[in-house]
Amino acid sequence: MLRCVKACRSIVRFAIRSSRKNVIAGEPGDRAVQEIIRAVYDQFLTNKVVALHPKNGSMAQKIEALSPFIKNQIPLKGQLTVYVCKKHICAFPVTSAVQLKELLRR
Repeated sequence: MLRCVKACRSIVRFAIRSSRKNVIAGEPGDRAVQEIIRAVYDQFLTNKVVALHPKNGSMAQKIEALSPFIKNQIPLKGQLTVYVCKKHICAFPVTSAVQLKELLRR
């Protein structure tokens, strides 16, 4: 019972506080995507949500159905792009792990 209470409390806190949504627009097998994912998880960020949005295919359609706002967050100029959004406002997209780490520190 105590475990359930703690879990429910965490869920409520997550819902009330603003979350930081990190959308990675790129292909799952791409080495740069893996580097970006590591950059996100290397930092302690409370209430983070991370989504991978591939260019096309059934996986892209599934994630777009779950989270429609992701549909417009696509790779820019054909390269991996990361969108960091908080309180429904997105920062300028970044295309490297170095840029992303700098953005996440703010």
